Amino acid sequence: MTTVVLLGYRLNSYYYYLIFIVISINIGILVISLRGIIHTYPLFADHNKEKIILMPSPESKKTDDKPPGKEILTTEFFSQTELDIIDLLMKHNNAMLQSTIVSSSGISKASASRAITSLENKGVILKKRKGVTNEIILPETYFK
Repeated sequence: MTTVVLLGYRLNSYYYYLIFIVISINIGILVISLRGIIHTYPLFADHNKEKIILMPSPESKKTDDKPPGKEILTTEFFSQTELDIIDLLMKHNNAMLQSTIVSSSGISKASASRAITSLENKGVILKKRKGVTNEIILPETYFK
């Protein structure tokens, strides 16, 4: 809320500057807020991503059985480290800290980081910053 002080029905030039500064600061805050919303929106929005169905092998399921709008990925699409991470996430309610994955899986920090980045690029997991580590989330993935 801006208060305008009238001095003899004339606005002093000092108050013009003050009003200009207040309005400029409010516009700056608005721009920063909008940029923050735009930057964080993809992290929380459900973009109706396609779900991934992992199959043990292509021969075990006919391609006619593919659910509409779903991509079928085989386990051959993933490295053993990636499959171990997916299995570990499934055992821990589909979410773990990256540091916990490293300590409980026995794989090196670098290998885990590469595998997690690869899984993120394939669209299988989400990675959210959580302090000095990352939270790894396995969203809406079905395993058969």
